[in-house]
Amino acid sequence: MTADADAAYAIADIITGDFSTAYTSAGSAATFVFTKTFSTPFACEYLAFAGHNFGDIGGTLSVTVDTVSKGSQVFAVGSTNSVVLFHFAEVTATTIEVTFTKTSSSDRATLAYVAAGELLPLESRNNEESGYQRAWKTRSINTRAVVNSSAAPVALLRESMTRKVALNLSNINQTITNSAAWNQFLDRVYIGGDFFIKERDGGDYYADDPTSTYMAFDAEVLPLKAHSETRALDNLSIKFSAFTGS
Repeated sequence: MTADADAAYAIADIITGDFSTAYTSAGSAATFVFTKTFSTPFACEYLAFAGHNFGDIGGTLSVTVDTVSKGSQVFAVGSTNSVVLFHFAEVTATTIEVTFTKTSSSDRATLAYVAAGELLPLESRNNEESGYQRAWKTRSINTRAVVNSSAAPVALLRESMTRKVALNLSNINQTITNSAAWNQFLDRVYIGGDFFIKERDGGDYYADDPTSTYMAFDAEVLPLKAHSETRALDNLSIKFSAFTGS
């Protein structure tokens, strides 16, 4: 950590998918900055963030890779602590720097998880089947009203919950499912234990939106199914729990 550091925490607290650990800044500077330099450069085309309080306190999240800016996202005070993913052209990364410029220097920024690496290039806009649940448009919360003897609400109980989602993609070209990237994705699911999905990545239909992202975990990638008309295509189905932020 290079700014607003708190000696009680370490960068190791935020580079695994274990949300029982997190980094909370000291609340002594206007910007919370951490830098990670890797001894072995790696292929990188995204940075994802989950388990933070940026929406609670407000501010601007920005990321650079090897000193080159790769995106930013503004969080209004009191907004949702959305999972965020920045996608960019692949680079060979050596150093990653993350900066959160806080609304108030006395606020303490908290972050539980940062992920980086390569993305699996699934053309979901063209291949997703109808009925897919867009998890990022909801909340990981369940509410229940408590009523009095007249059946009028007197309290609202809220509890955290995960959304169960099934993603079905048809007509996936086998150049993807036969690639090294596919095997890396399977390793990410079954060894790493999580992956990220970003829906609004720019293009013909909508502008880029880093908050159109959710973290998938407890996932099962079902065996690929051959297309009914051509062996050049596969049909894919993934079941998982989705974390959208709080």
